[in-house]
Order: sequence, then C-alpha cells, then structure tokens
Amino acid sequence: MRHRHGYMLVELLTAMTIGSVLLAVATGLLLTVLRIDRAARERAGQRIALGRLSEQFRRDVRAATAMARPDAPEGAEFLREPDHTVTYQAEDGYLVRTERRDGAVRQQEAFRLPSGTTALMETRDDVEPAIVSLRIVDHPATESANAQSAKPLARPTVRVDAALARDHRFLTSREGPLP
Repeated sequence: MRHRHGYMLVELLTAMTIGSVLLAVATGLLLTVLRIDRAARERAGQRIALGRLSEQFRRDVRAATAMARPDAPEGAEFLREPDHTVTYQAEDGYLVRTERRDGAVRQQEAFRLPSGTTALMETRDDVEPAIVSLRIVDHPATESANAQSAKPLARPTVRVDAALARDHRFLTSREGPLP
C-alpha cells in the first residue's frame, strides 16, 4: 500500500470553492456594515446640526425685541436692536441664518435640513410673550408622494418653540418698559 503525499485535485477545488464562498459572504457583510455606518453618521450629523439650529434659533428669538414676518412662512426677520437684525430663510434644503449689523452682513450660516423636509415659521400672538415656532416638516411634494405610495412617514416633525423677547422681560428704559 502506498502512502499519499499531497492532495487530490477535487479536494483543492472544494477547498477553493468554500474559501471563495466565505470571502464573498464576508465582503457582502463588510459592505453592509459600511453602508449602515455611513447612514448612522449622516443621521448623527443631522441631529447635531438640528441641535445647533435649535439652540441658535432660541437664542435669536429670546434676544429679539420684535419680529418682522415676510409674506412666506419659510422665513422670518428678528430685530435685536435698531441696527441689528437676524433673518432665517429656507432655501433649497437649507435654513440660512443671516445676521446683519448696520446693514452689513456680519455672519451667515446655512443649516442643512434632512432630505425631503422644509422649514416653516409660525407665531402665536394670543399669548404673552409671543411664541415663535420653527417647524421642520416633510416637504409638501414628499408628503403627497408618501401618501400615494401608502408608506408611513419616516421622519417626525421637529418643532422648536421660543418666547419672543424673553431676554428683555426685566429690562426697562427711562421712558418705560422696552417693547
């Protein structure tokens, strides 16, 4: 009886096939993990941006003494001082904040909105102080497409409320309380 020194061709082909299948499965899993990681990073970035937007919006509304509202609900202008204004305007998937002093732009920031959403401004004047709300909602075109496809909306509405002129409630001028 002879001793075998080596592997048969069938055994090598079987081992290579099993290795190839395992490599294909591992590559597929790696790509899936990378895709999930990218989506999670994007969602985390959006949450951070919305958090920054929320804090900045609240600071601006509380520091404002009055609000000049344009015709469209996608924007608002807050008067902080006679020569200092802050404007919020929804533009192409962004909410743009522009701060002006003496008519010159001092700072401009663009907050990226989640895809398929838009920003709306609302004011409740029936309470004192007035409440200004920033709502980030599904874009009307996206809502109608979702309604037609009978899919539930994946994004909840984000709402940020702030009391207008809240930082000025204890200030007075020589002529009386500030407006």
